[in-house]
Amino acid sequence: MHRIYTLILLIFLFSNGLIAQELQNNEIHKFKAGINAGPNYSSLRGDEFAEKYDLNFNFFVGISLEYKINETFSILTNVNYEEKSFKSEYITTIGFFTNFETAEIEDTTKFRYLNIPVLLRVYIGFENEFFVNGGIFYNSLLDV
Repeated sequence: MHRIYTLILLIFLFSNGLIAQELQNNEIHKFKAGINAGPNYSSLRGDEFAEKYDLNFNFFVGISLEYKINETFSILTNVNYEEKSFKSEYITTIGFFTNFETAEIEDTTKFRYLNIPVLLRVYIGFENEFFVNGGIFYNSLLDV
């Protein structure tokens, strides 16, 4: 399991410069396609029960497509598969009448999502070195 997390981290660190592919059209790069991958770290919060769960590292993978409208604006969308999980260990009492025993129980809950953001990207800076994203996204729970 440790090898999987190390591999995911390496993909996350190097995917930005290695994977993007571009198609040229009249000297303006209209389309960019790429692969998204990396770790995520989730938490539960809100009440006393949720705080008993430990946080876990998980991963996400997906593809991205960017359409450049002009030098300043582009539309960006992704299709990502994402996993999130939470782990808890607790001790409970099991038994009938006078014959009681304690047992340690480990509970892991895993959620799988499909995440599709649609964003407007605005490039800023002297040579459009920086950008700001804004938009909407669709997030669907696939499996628990």
